[in-house]
Amino acid sequence: MEWYLRGAEDFSLLRDEFVSGPFRLVVNGTTLTVSIENNVESKQLLEHAQQPAKRYVATLRQELHERLVLMTEDELRTQPPWTEVSTEFLPSVAMRDRRDRLRQTVPRALRNTRHAVTSYGSPLRSCYDYMQKSAEGDEYFLPNIYKMIETMEYHLGGERVLCTRLSVKKEVKFLKRLADEGDRDERHAPKDQAVLRAPTRDERTVAREHANTLLRKFEQECRIQGAAG
Repeated sequence: MEWYLRGAEDFSLLRDEFVSGPFRLVVNGTTLTVSIENNVESKQLLEHAQQPAKRYVATLRQELHERLVLMTEDELRTQPPWTEVSTEFLPSVAMRDRRDRLRQTVPRALRNTRHAVTSYGSPLRSCYDYMQKSAEGDEYFLPNIYKMIETMEYHLGGERVLCTRLSVKKEVKFLKRLADEGDRDERHAPKDQAVLRAPTRDERTVAREHANTLLRKFEQECRIQGAAG
C-alpha cells in the first residue's frame, strides 16, 4: 500500500526503511509504502497496514514540527492546487533557513520516529541507526557500516557464525577490508608517508549494495528469532 506525504515543506530529504512485524515501511521522499512480507495478504492484514503508516506520520509530524498529511492517491487527486503551502514566494534567505533547519532536524526526527513506532530494541534497532548514520556523508559511511557488522556479530556469536548463517561472507569480507585498510584513512590512521587511497565511487556503490544485502538478511534472521516486532 502506498501513500503520499503532503505538507508545507520539501520532504525530499526523508529516507527510511525498516520492518515491524509482518510489515516493511519504506519512506522515499514524499511517498510512504507499507508492504506485507512472509505472510499471505488478507483483508485484515491490509487494514492493519494502515495503522503503522498513520502512527509513523503522526510521530514524524511531531518530531519535525511541520504540517504533514498522509494521503492516498485518490485523495491526492482531489486536492485543489492551493491546498499546498508554497515556499516559492518566500525570500531566498527564509527558504535557505528552512532548508538548513530540515537538514539538521530530519536525521534525528527519522531516528526518533523509527524508535517510537517499533516494539523491538537492539540489535536490529542499532543496525538501522548505524545504516542511517552511514548515509549522512562519505566520512560516516564505512565506520558506521563496520559498527553495524559488529553489532550483528555480537548478537549471533562472531564473524564466522554471521557469515555462515546468513551466507554473507563475500559482503562482510569486502566491507571489512575496505574499512580496515590504513591507506583508506577510514577506521585506522595511515602509516607515515602512505599514499592515501580514498574509496572510489564504484567501491562505495558496491559497499552500499553489500551493506543493504547484509541488513536485509539480518532483518530476516531477527524475524525468525522474534526480535523484529
